[in-house]
Amino acid sequence: MELTDTTAILLAGGKSSRLGQNKAFVDVANKTIFEREFDVLQKLFSEIIIIANNPVLFRSSGLKIYKDIIPDKGPLGGILTGLSISETKNNFVVSCDLPFLNENVISFLYSKFSSCNLLIPCWQGQLMPLHGFYSKNCLPVIENQISTNKLKVLDITSHLKTKYVQELELKKYDREGKSFFNVNTLEDLENARIMARTIKKIIS
Repeated sequence: MELTDTTAILLAGGKSSRLGQNKAFVDVANKTIFEREFDVLQKLFSEIIIIANNPVLFRSSGLKIYKDIIPDKGPLGGILTGLSISETKNNFVVSCDLPFLNENVISFLYSKFSSCNLLIPCWQGQLMPLHGFYSKNCLPVIENQISTNKLKVLDITSHLKTKYVQELELKKYDREGKSFFNVNTLEDLENARIMARTIKKIIS
């Protein structure tokens, strides 16, 4: 299922301070997290753009890469840049630290993205705004938040028509929520490698 009316915006501008190296390029089962995400995203989206502080790192991907329009504003600044550049009204925003993206989960979220400006999945009581769908209608709110230096992504939800997708619905497509597992620390990275080996054994 290709989401032809939607752009995937991959946020790869984080400093990865807790991990000590660029999250996008750490190895998980013989593939970098970026490669693992790209494998899934290219099945769904005809247009994928990367927002990165260091575009040179992604040059070999062949994708369009952009630096933040307003630097040093965190993920919200990356979302602002991505939505400003995107040529589609609908956009899937995802961070570069999710090694187990799930094609079926993304497609399901897309199917729920109607009559709202922003759609966010919820897993284990946590909101996942960096694995969500954003309309370009979010731009004025994001611009205003950044202009007042209110940089928490979730702060925009109260100013927009926001829809939340609950864990019970998501479990139909990802029983253990692996698609929401993100790598922030060396411990997370080791756990991701263990999970990847387990998945490989199940498949083989």
